[in-house]
Amino acid sequence: MYGKTMSIPDELMIRYFELVTPVPMEEIKSIEKGLTEGTLHPRDVKMRLGREIVAFYHGAEAAIQSEEHFKKVFQKRELPDEIDQFIVTSDLYEEGLVAIPRLLTQPVWLPVPVRPEGWLRKEQLRLTEKRSLIQI
Repeated sequence: MYGKTMSIPDELMIRYFELVTPVPMEEIKSIEKGLTEGTLHPRDVKMRLGREIVAFYHGAEAAIQSEEHFKKVFQKRELPDEIDQFIVTSDLYEEGLVAIPRLLTQPVWLPVPVRPEGWLRKEQLRLTEKRSLIQI
């Protein structure tokens, strides 16, 4: 929920505050003024919006955890605390090679032992004519 909120267009933030948070209208107007005048950074306002939405539906602790997770994974580009593992089964590879298009249909995090960090993010896979296979 927090991550989805961070992807909404900046122009919709105030509308979201109005429609899906318990933030008082007076405070929303103040936020809108800060955005217009440039005294508030849109990223900071969006992070607050994410916290407000998660807290409203799931509680304050969940909001804090969601923000920490977002910062860790998307801002600092660190691995999340919990990672879904994917076992490369024989139907996905042949002679020690896996076709990247087949991996793209699998979960977000994939174990790829040939990489120094040991993990490959789905968004890091790039298709080119010369490199459409990776060794496992």
